[in-house]
Formats: sequence, C-alpha cells, structure tokens
Amino acid sequence: MAETFPDAEVLGIDLHLPSVLGDPARPVPSNSSFKIADVNCDMRNLDAVFDLIHQRCVEPGINDEDLFFYDAARILRPNGVLLTVGVNPQLVDAKKRILPIQKPGDVGMLERNPNYSHVQIEEVLVPLGPWPGMDETEKKLAETMQRNMLRIWSAFTAILQRDGGFSEEFVRNLSKGGLKEIQELPPPARGYWKWVLATAVRNGDPWTTRKELWREPAGFDIYEFVVRPLPKE
Repeated sequence: MAETFPDAEVLGIDLHLPSVLGDPARPVPSNSSFKIADVNCDMRNLDAVFDLIHQRCVEPGINDEDLFFYDAARILRPNGVLLTVGVNPQLVDAKKRILPIQKPGDVGMLERNPNYSHVQIEEVLVPLGPWPGMDETEKKLAETMQRNMLRIWSAFTAILQRDGGFSEEFVRNLSKGGLKEIQELPPPARGYWKWVLATAVRNGDPWTTRKELWREPAGFDIYEFVVRPLPKE
C-alpha cells in the first residue's frame, strides 16, 4: 500500500512485525511504519487521524466485530473510509448455487452503526481452480487462487493441530482430503472463495459509542452465512 500510494502515511498493525522488515531485498518504504497491537484491546490507544482503515482477512481474530466497527469509526476523520475484505470457503453447484450456505451477505452491523453512511457490500466468488469453459482471464484468476490456497494450506493444518483439539491422524487425513479437493474437486461441486468487500464512510456527526451489544435479528442463524465449525471426532 505504501508503495502504491507514496504520498500517504501508512501504519500497519499486527500481532507480530512483518517478515519483510528482515528482508534486505525488500526495502520498506519511508512512508510506512509498523506497530505491534491487538485490535481487540488496543484501538483506544490510536488517535482520530486516519483517512482510511483497511481491514483484510483478519475477522477470525476479532472477538467482537461490531465493537471493532465502532472503534474504527472513532479514529477515522469525517469522510474517512472503512474498507473491509473477508473471505469464506464455499462449495457451489454447477449453477453457482452456494452449498450448504443458504444466504449470502453481511449480518447488518455496518448498516446499523450510526457513525457510518454510504455502506456498500459486494460479494465475489473466485474459483479455486480452472475448469472447462473458462475464458483466459477466468482461468488465470482461478489458477492464481489455487496456487495461493495450496501455499497457505499448511497454516490451516497447523491451526487445527494447535487449537482444534483433534488427533494428529484426524488432522492429517483432513488435510490430505482438503488438498485433493482443491486440486481434483469434480463437478458438479466446485470450490470457490467467497470474497466479501465492504466500504463505509465516516459521517460528519460526533462519534457515537456503542449503546448495547449487537443482537441477532429474529430468525437469524449465523450458519446460514458462514461455514459450520468442524464436528468433534
């Protein structure tokens, strides 16, 4: 981001400093800096000086996403933009109907937050591998996503071994089967990443703190929106 926008001051926040800091072949742009922080508890230490907050693929590590949106609004300047990018693995049939997820979309946290306006949410299904009938652009995109998925698959395996409470044999078999699905998934079930992109503009009103916890609407089922957790062995 700092290289793409050299006139901007970019602050990166994570639980660990990025490996690029130790790579002499990749000099860090002078307009970027890094901070070790946890958005679950350290947002209060940031000042309201940001024109853009970019949250990308970290929602599993956020304990209370509704509260994060309020905290983000506090440190955004008026007319500043919140940009979030999340991803969810999906299976779809030949007509791209999502299985077994019934409903796409956000659960309404941003739309109900009084600190934002112009909320826009878009979903994009990106295939995990090339299949017959794709044009060259679709094929290139699918091959890139497949390579990326294969590259990070070991990280998912490590997380299951560390936090899932599963036996080593169960994780090994699950990982082996998942890799096979990514590489050889047959029709009519095809693997996709469902990317959810959302933008919201900080309005000009004084910041409003959260008055009450976000509550699920009547009839709400979170597993209509996200993949169910793995069953125990």
